[in-house]
Amino acid sequence: MDAVMLRALDSGRVAGADFFTRLFAANRLGDVLAFLDGDSRPPREFVMGLTTPVAAMSLSTADHLWYSLRSRVPAPSREGCHGAVGGQPLSVRTLSAREPRCPSASRRASPVPRQPGPAV
Repeated sequence: MDAVMLRALDSGRVAGADFFTRLFAANRLGDVLAFLDGDSRPPREFVMGLTTPVAAMSLSTADHLWYSLRSRVPAPSREGCHGAVGGQPLSVRTLSAREPRCPSASRRASPVPRQPGPAV
Protein backbone atom coordinates (compact mmCIF):
# COMPACT_ATOMS: atom_id res chain seq x y z
CA MET A 1 0.00 0.00 0.00
CA ASP A 2 2.99 2.29 0.39
CA ALA A 3 3.49 2.27 -3.38
CA VAL A 4 -0.15 3.26 -3.90
CA MET A 5 0.19 6.11 -1.42
CA LEU A 6 3.35 7.35 -3.15
CA ARG A 7 1.68 7.11 -6.57
CA ALA A 8 -1.31 9.13 -5.31
CA LEU A 9 0.99 11.80 -3.93
CA ASP A 10 3.23 11.83 -7.00
CA SER A 11 0.32 12.08 -9.42
CA GLY A 12 -1.19 14.99 -7.50
CA ARG A 13 -4.45 13.14 -6.84
CA VAL A 14 -4.02 13.93 -3.15
CA ALA A 15 -2.30 16.87 -1.48
CA GLY A 16 0.54 15.75 0.79
CA ALA A 17 -0.12 18.00 3.78
CA ASP A 18 -3.87 17.32 3.80
CA PHE A 19 -3.33 13.60 3.27
CA PHE A 20 -0.95 13.20 6.23
CA THR A 21 -2.97 15.50 8.51
CA ARG A 22 -6.04 13.40 7.87
CA LEU A 23 -4.09 10.12 8.19
CA PHE A 24 -2.58 11.04 11.59
CA ALA A 25 -5.79 12.60 12.92
CA ALA A 26 -7.97 9.57 12.17
CA ASN A 27 -5.57 6.78 13.19
CA ARG A 28 -3.36 5.86 16.13
CA LEU A 29 0.22 7.08 15.82
CA GLY A 30 1.64 3.55 16.23
CA ASP A 31 -0.53 2.22 13.40
CA VAL A 32 0.47 5.01 11.05
CA LEU A 33 4.17 4.60 11.85
CA ALA A 34 3.90 0.83 11.37
CA PHE A 35 2.24 1.47 8.00
CA LEU A 36 4.95 3.91 6.94
CA ASP A 37 7.66 1.44 8.05
CA GLY A 38 6.01 -1.39 6.11
CA ASP A 39 5.26 -3.39 9.27
CA SER A 40 1.46 -3.16 9.18
CA ARG A 41 -0.91 -5.94 8.16
CA PRO A 42 -3.28 -5.75 5.17
CA PRO A 43 -6.51 -5.68 7.26
CA ARG A 44 -5.22 -2.71 9.25
CA GLU A 45 -4.01 -1.01 6.07
CA PHE A 46 -7.48 -1.42 4.59
CA VAL A 47 -9.14 0.19 7.64
CA MET A 48 -6.55 2.97 7.57
CA GLY A 49 -7.17 3.44 3.85
CA LEU A 50 -10.82 4.23 4.54
CA THR A 51 -9.68 7.36 6.40
CA THR A 52 -7.97 8.68 3.25
CA PRO A 53 -9.60 10.10 0.07
CA VAL A 54 -11.08 6.80 -1.13
CA ALA A 55 -11.76 7.78 -4.76
CA ALA A 56 -8.25 9.14 -5.33
CA MET A 57 -6.65 6.17 -3.60
CA SER A 58 -8.81 3.69 -5.55
CA LEU A 59 -7.77 5.28 -8.82
CA SER A 60 -4.13 5.20 -7.70
CA THR A 61 -4.51 1.51 -6.77
CA ALA A 62 -5.86 0.68 -10.23
CA ASP A 63 -3.11 2.78 -11.81
CA HIS A 64 -0.44 1.00 -9.75
CA LEU A 65 -1.80 -2.45 -10.63
CA TRP A 66 -2.01 -1.59 -14.33
CA TYR A 67 1.60 -0.45 -14.54
CA SER A 68 2.84 -3.34 -12.35
CA LEU A 69 1.18 -5.92 -14.59
CA ARG A 70 2.17 -4.10 -17.76
CA SER A 71 5.83 -4.12 -16.77
CA ARG A 72 5.74 -7.90 -16.16
CA VAL A 73 4.23 -8.87 -19.51
CA PRO A 74 6.78 -8.80 -22.36
CA ALA A 75 5.96 -6.49 -25.22
CA PRO A 76 4.90 -8.21 -28.45
CA SER A 77 7.48 -8.42 -31.21
CA ARG A 78 7.22 -5.63 -33.76
CA GLU A 79 8.24 -8.12 -36.40
CA GLY A 80 5.04 -10.13 -35.99
CA CYS A 81 4.96 -13.70 -37.23
CA HIS A 82 7.01 -12.85 -40.33
CA GLY A 83 10.05 -11.82 -38.30
CA ALA A 84 11.75 -13.45 -35.36
CA VAL A 85 10.69 -16.86 -34.06
CA GLY A 86 11.24 -17.36 -30.34
CA GLY A 87 13.46 -14.29 -30.19
CA GLN A 88 15.75 -15.69 -32.91
CA PRO A 89 15.97 -14.26 -36.42
CA LEU A 90 14.50 -16.35 -39.21
CA SER A 91 16.98 -18.46 -41.11
CA VAL A 92 16.85 -21.14 -43.73
CA ARG A 93 17.09 -23.82 -41.03
CA THR A 94 14.24 -22.30 -39.00
CA LEU A 95 11.57 -22.89 -41.62
CA SER A 96 11.13 -25.76 -44.01
CA ALA A 97 9.64 -25.19 -47.43
CA ARG A 98 6.41 -26.93 -46.39
CA GLU A 99 5.78 -24.92 -43.20
CA PRO A 100 4.02 -21.58 -43.46
CA ARG A 101 5.75 -18.69 -41.70
CA CYS A 102 2.61 -17.76 -39.80
CA PRO A 103 -1.06 -18.76 -39.67
CA SER A 104 -2.04 -16.17 -42.27
CA ALA A 105 0.42 -17.69 -44.75
CA SER A 106 -1.69 -20.83 -45.04
CA ARG A 107 -4.58 -18.78 -46.44
CA ARG A 108 -2.46 -17.29 -49.21
CA ALA A 109 -2.08 -18.75 -52.67
CA SER A 110 0.63 -21.34 -53.00
CA PRO A 111 3.95 -19.79 -54.05
CA VAL A 112 4.51 -22.61 -56.59
CA PRO A 113 1.85 -22.73 -59.32
CA ARG A 114 0.22 -26.12 -59.62
CA GLN A 115 0.36 -27.90 -62.92
CA PRO A 116 -3.02 -28.95 -64.25
CA GLY A 117 -3.60 -32.69 -64.22
CA PRO A 118 -4.42 -34.76 -67.30
CA ALA A 119 -7.81 -34.07 -68.81
CA VAL A 120 -10.32 -36.77 -68.16
